[in-house]
Amino acid sequence: MIMKGSRSAVMILLIAEVFQCQFCLTQSQASKRPVIIDTDIGSFIDDSFAIVYAAQSEELDIKLIVTCTQDTTARAKVIAKLMKLLGRDDVPIGIGIKNSNNTHQSLIGWGAEEDLSTYKGGVFPDGVSKMAEVIKSSGEIVEIIAIGPMTNFPSLIQRYPEVVPRARIKAMAGSIYIGYNGSKPPSVEYNIFMCPWCMQVLLAANWNKITLTPLDTCWNVALDGGQIKQMLLGDSKAATALASTLTYFCLVENCNLKDETPILFDVTGTLISMPEVGMQYMNYTTLNLTVNSAGYTVIDDTKGKEIFVYVTWKQSGERQFTDMIAKLYSTSVDL
Repeated sequence: MIMKGSRSAVMILLIAEVFQCQFCLTQSQASKRPVIIDTDIGSFIDDSFAIVYAAQSEELDIKLIVTCTQDTTARAKVIAKLMKLLGRDDVPIGIGIKNSNNTHQSLIGWGAEEDLSTYKGGVFPDGVSKMAEVIKSSGEIVEIIAIGPMTNFPSLIQRYPEVVPRARIKAMAGSIYIGYNGSKPPSVEYNIFMCPWCMQVLLAANWNKITLTPLDTCWNVALDGGQIKQMLLGDSKAATALASTLTYFCLVENCNLKDETPILFDVTGTLISMPEVGMQYMNYTTLNLTVNSAGYTVIDDTKGKEIFVYVTWKQSGERQFTDMIAKLYSTSVDL
């Protein structure tokens, strides 16, 4: 569903973004797209898979991982343990805005014993300030992969408005036509539901670009039994890290890995940060979107913000994507 007159503009922008990345790669194999990951890791297993996907990617350079919502220090400990297992504890961690002491999350216990003072990449108590620093110091547009509630963004926008045009938002958020479990009508999606006002502030800001992967394209993403076996039999640090976090999560949540993983919503957030890869698997459009006070994502051609949205999978695209990431998780790469 493309807005009349907008398809050419969409194609030009996406082709330009793809070309920019391809040009950088031809200039230097060391040149990767700089990203910040904003995450509520610890609540569910999908953030772990999304972060490992980004760390394994040849296209992305993780400059910072920032925690968001509830007890953000406890979440930082989960990141620290995950990144150590990956051999990527060079990546700085920022502690985002804390809005509760809630540590009753499935994976918080997995990282509870981590000592943040010994983390090699450094842990920054003001994660929002560190986000701004990374964006300001970058010679390129920085992608912010937002895979949690948007609780850090009002502060970032208010305190550092100058960085907003120098960053792109790539978020797992919203529900356009399809909701949880494939429901119609759409659902109030969790990352927006936790702070609808935060998403409203984000949409009103002058970002370089905003791209979403809503529930429409992520509600059913999971690795099946064969793909899980392939991943767990791998000899990579990624396989070791994911086996550890997934085993702990399933002991807490009593999930059965015989048939498939829990839904991996957030891995599509990493996918869309690489449009040259994402367009291989998913179909995009532009929609004018707003978020109402209840947290619903609403198409509004009068007041809405123009957003790039991945709304459907290409034929066999979802299966091809999960095959790809299962192989990626099981394979050793030079990190």
